Amino acid sequence: MRSGAARVCGPVRALERDLAVLARGAPVRVDRVVCATGFRYALPFAPAGMAVMDRARALPATTERGESESHAGLYFLGFPCARGVACEFLRGVARDAPAVAVAVVS
Repeated sequence: MRSGAARVCGPVRALERDLAVLARGAPVRVDRVVCATGFRYALPFAPAGMAVMDRARALPATTERGESESHAGLYFLGFPCARGVACEFLRGVARDAPAVAVAVVS
């Protein structure tokens, strides 16, 4: 982010191919999207047909690198059980963030 190669865009309302439609309505062209949770998680922006591992909780199905199994370039950090049972907790995010960061830039 310091170099300008990445930026925080704020809440996303929808993801459509290479566009992220922001909550304030402005579409932004994207190469990759990292969804990092806060205290609670929700996926109202999830692309249609996104693979999930738990439909009732809408948990995204991800690879070991945090990337969506069905949508290349879409990464998740801090979601329950994304890479293990501790993923939603600070210790899990601290462990997972480096792996997701490497995946995003490679």
